[in-house]
Amino acid sequence: MHELTIAQSILNIINEELLVNNLSKVIKISIRIGRLTAIEPESLKFCFEIITKNTKAEGSVLEIDYVPIRCKCSNCQIVFTVDELDFICPKCMGSNLKIISGNELQVVGLEAE
Repeated sequence: MHELTIAQSILNIINEELLVNNLSKVIKISIRIGRLTAIEPESLKFCFEIITKNTKAEGSVLEIDYVPIRCKCSNCQIVFTVDELDFICPKCMGSNLKIISGNELQVVGLEAE
């Protein structure tokens, strides 16, 4: 379950921001997760809830924005979204692709007091 490790990393980032900005309570954390990370959102939220007990982040909302997998075909230069993990260009049927999104794992926002 890599979601627990990820939840701990998110909490570490939050704690650092709280310390640097002299904040006392976390209200909401916004994160971006690419579909290729294979992170299960409900599992991540569950792990985050568990590890934030008795911390400044207890009761905070973990808001997740999922980033689709997007590729650029090296043959015809078209950019497209991958829906079914079918990494074939829909225009030229080529497989020489560059992934341009879908690997993200970022804390992008923190609302705190």
